[in-house]
Amino acid sequence: MPLDKDWGYSAISLRIGIMRLILAALALLCTPVLAAAAQPKCTPGDLASLVGRAGAIDGDTLALIVDGRRTPNIRLWGVDAPELRDAAKLESPAGMQARVAISDLVHGRPVTVQPIECDNYGRIVATVEVGGVDVLLAMARAR
Repeated sequence: MPLDKDWGYSAISLRIGIMRLILAALALLCTPVLAAAAQPKCTPGDLASLVGRAGAIDGDTLALIVDGRRTPNIRLWGVDAPELRDAAKLESPAGMQARVAISDLVHGRPVTVQPIECDNYGRIVATVEVGGVDVLLAMARAR
């Protein structure tokens, strides 16, 4: 890389570095906005019965697609599964086991969601059935 006598690096490489810093800063600033836009929050209008395809986020939370649109996350009513990561951000074996268990039941299959309420995190708290079987009961039986 050719050196500039005044700067030590070429003016082009300095401009490229500055542009990279600006793009990185913009990406950091826009990430929370994009994440919030991608994940809808629960409102009282969301509390109607839903039928769609589900995927596991963790052992007690599902992502749901209804008619090609993402709904607010679904939190299973009546269960508190172990977290995927502990306070030190280390993977929790119990959390992974819970996620695999619920994923085996629902992944890509049609599910029926009966909403109960919205929680403080913007999720729909609901009972969920797959193939006419309550997911919570199926998980308890599998244990």
